[in-house]
Formats: sequence, structure tokens, C-alpha cells
Amino acid sequence: MKKIYNLSLGLLMCFSIVGCDLWSDVEDAQPYFKQTEEASYSTKKGIDANLNGIYGATRGFNVGYHSEYSGKMAGLYNDRSANETNQTNVLLTIEDRRTAGIYLNWYVLITRANYMIKNLSVLKEGQVDGLTETRRKEIIGEAKIARALGHFQLLKTFGQHYDTGSEYGIPVVLEIIVGNEGPARNSVAEVYDAIYKDLDDGMTEAPDGIDRQRFTQWTAKAYKAKVALFKEDFATAASLAKDVIDNSGFDRESNYADIYANGFESKEIIFAPYSINYTEFISSPSADVNTPSDLIKSIADAQVDVNEDKDGDGDIDEKDKAFVNHDTGEGYDPRYAISHAQDLIGFKSNGKYVRSGYNKPGNTHYYLRLAEMHFIYAEAKARIAAGDKGDADFDAAVSEINILRARVSLPDLDPINKAELLEAIRIEKIMEFHLEWGQPWMDMVRYHFLGNIDIKTIRPVVKEDWQLIYPFNASTLNGNTNLKQNPGYIGNESN
Repeated sequence: MKKIYNLSLGLLMCFSIVGCDLWSDVEDAQPYFKQTEEASYSTKKGIDANLNGIYGATRGFNVGYHSEYSGKMAGLYNDRSANETNQTNVLLTIEDRRTAGIYLNWYVLITRANYMIKNLSVLKEGQVDGLTETRRKEIIGEAKIARALGHFQLLKTFGQHYDTGSEYGIPVVLEIIVGNEGPARNSVAEVYDAIYKDLDDGMTEAPDGIDRQRFTQWTAKAYKAKVALFKEDFATAASLAKDVIDNSGFDRESNYADIYANGFESKEIIFAPYSINYTEFISSPSADVNTPSDLIKSIADAQVDVNEDKDGDGDIDEKDKAFVNHDTGEGYDPRYAISHAQDLIGFKSNGKYVRSGYNKPGNTHYYLRLAEMHFIYAEAKARIAAGDKGDADFDAAVSEINILRARVSLPDLDPINKAELLEAIRIEKIMEFHLEWGQPWMDMVRYHFLGNIDIKTIRPVVKEDWQLIYPFNASTLNGNTNLKQNPGYIGNESN
């Protein structure tokens, strides 16, 4: 069923983002045939090729840097050479070339989705042989979900997503822009509104059922749950996450390591791109080989030994740390050990990126899996809770995180107040998702602005709040003179 990717691969390569930093380059992300735009959408084959181009943007080379940067910015990983980097120091600059690639990648996705929506919206029933009216509407739904994903990734990375009253959102692009003049920023509230609208449409227009490598109605629901959590729309987040958990048909892997052994085929995956080595290879840049920091080691250690007297002297003290073994994983949270313990990963760089071999399934980007729905539900219920332990919403949140602890044989957590519960959820997500799609850093930023943590205490290299979102690259600003730089960075016209 997935062989259509190989059929279209040559068509998908007409746009390269290597060295492209100007807004005009986004407009080069046009249909994949060397013919007119109208002709490109005049056949079922052409439409399928352009749809695969949308999914191709979720596999882009620059996409993987998001996980690498966020792991370093959260202080959980060091550069593979053990040298300090700008990301480790949370000091991204406007000269960081990779931020330009990240920015461009998501607007390429958005532009490709806009071409699809524009052209399929005007097709009449029976106009294209082999394209049913039902499928036409489904493809539009898939494109809208893709567009929402692009806007959300940009908002999380470059916008003040934590403040719905802020003017510093990102440009919302809902139609094809003619010419080289780039769009201005929308407010954060306007960006959230556009994302919600596309995901709401996707919930009714996209295909139903499960397809882990394609956008479906369930993908839209899962993404809206995540967006709602960022928007602090906690009732919506809890409701949608619970719906996905209970009714979607996605299921948890009983063995944590099987998530990565099965990769994009795991029954837990809600969305992850298809990858075959090496014809449809997905690069994870260097995220998988960065070395774990003392911070993540200490978190993984504390998860299991906080109440254990390992040396048998009657005291829980620093001597017990000697029983932590990074080769075997003994004394660490099993989720951390599966990813890092030398005896478990062997010659591999990281236990989450284990798939190799020519013409065999490869590693993927873990955009969204069922475990995240459990955490979204837990955090939303924790924030809704009117009281502490004994409150129905509070207890529901505790039960949800203990479901995921149970599959790695960790004892139940029993927090007594909301502060303990929210911190437990944050730490559990570090253990569950480290090196997956920027989770730890984004959670740290959200928790900081929600008043649950002081990020400057955890990451003393953070001096000012403006460091918590990425700057626009200098070439991005040069290519779009309507784009206003984020506060604090050189190049902001308001400074």
C-alpha cells in the first residue's frame, strides 16, 4: 500500500531547501510536474504525487533538528563532542543557519497544502478520472491538517505561544501568495484560531479510521488536543485526548522498547512518516548521537532510587549513587536505560533509533503517539482540578500517568497536591519522550510561563524570557522585510 511513495519520489524532489532562505523560495514549492499548475491537478496520478509531496515535507532534513535543539536547550543532552554549543547555552543567534531551514520547511509544507486546497476545491464531481467526490473531500481534509501542523510547529518554535494576548505569533498563510513580498506576523490568538479551524475541518473532512502515515480524523483530534493544551484550553484538551484514548483504536505497546523496534508501524503511533532505508530515508541529524547530560541522568536515577538504600547501610545517601550503572541501566528509569544503557543499545547510538539495514524499515520522526494523549489528558485534568488528592480530576490525572509507569514496572506515584502532580507529569514526559519531537523544552517553557517552575533555576544559562523562543535567521528577515524579529534579538525594529 505504501509503494506509492517510491513511484512518486522523483516528482517530489523538484524543490530543494538546501541553501534556500528567502520567502520567495517558499513559492517554489509548487506542483511536482514540469507543466502548468492546472494540469498538475488534472489527473489522479498528479493529485496523488502532490499529496505525497505534502507528506514529504514532514520528512524534511531540517525537521529533525527540532528534536536535537530542544534536547540541548532543555539541558538534557550535550553535543556529541562534549563541547558547549549555542543550544546547550540557550543562546541561539540570528546567524544560526538551521533555524532558517526549520522555518522554511514548515512554510513549504503550508504552501504545498495551500496548492492542494486551492486546486481541489474548484474541481467538480467526475472532472478527474478515478477521483471520487468522497476522496476529493478527504484529500482537502488531509491538506488542512497538514497546514495546521505547519502553523503549530512554527508557533511553538518562533512565536510567543504561551501568551494569547501577544502580537508575536507567526505569519498565517491560508492562500497562495503571488510575488516575493512575504507576509507579516499574525497575533498569537489569530494563529490559534486558524489552527483550530483547520483541525476542526480535518475532523470531519479527512479519512476516518487509522492510518499511521497519513492524516485522518483521529490525527486531527489528537493534534487539537495538543494545541488546546498549549492554548490553555484545558477542557478541550482533556475531552479530545480522552476520546482518542478510548475510541480511536490506537493502542499502547505493552513493552516500551517495542515502540522503537516497530517504529512507524507501532500500534501506538498516531502519526509518524513512512521510512525505508535508503530510498526513503529519514535523517534524524545528530539528535540520536548527542550524549546524555548529568541533568537527565540525575532525573532518571531519582525516578527509581529515591526510596532505595542500595548499599544497605541504613541511609539513603550519595554512596547509593555508586549502584547506578550506565552500561547496564541498573538504577535508572527503564525508559532512559532502554535508550542509553550500553548493554541494551549495543553498537547503536540511541535505543530510540534502532532500525537499520538496506531496503528495510528505517527510523522515523515520532510526531505523535498514544502515550502523549495520556499525558495531555493527565495534565489537563490536573490543571482543571479544583483541589488536591481526593479531587476527582486530580485522581484521574494520577491514574493516567501510572498507566504508563506500570508498563515499565515502576511503582505508582502518589502526589498529594497539584504542584507535586504537575511536576511529576513533566518529569514523566522527559523519561517517556526524551529526544522525541521537542517535548522536554516546550514543556519547560509552558510550565515556566504558567508559574509552575522557574526555568532559570533549572537552566541557569537562561537569563531572560526572550531566550525561550527561537530567533528568525538573518536571511529569513532579509527575504521577508515584513517579518518582525522576536524581542531581545538583534534585528528587532522595536529595540
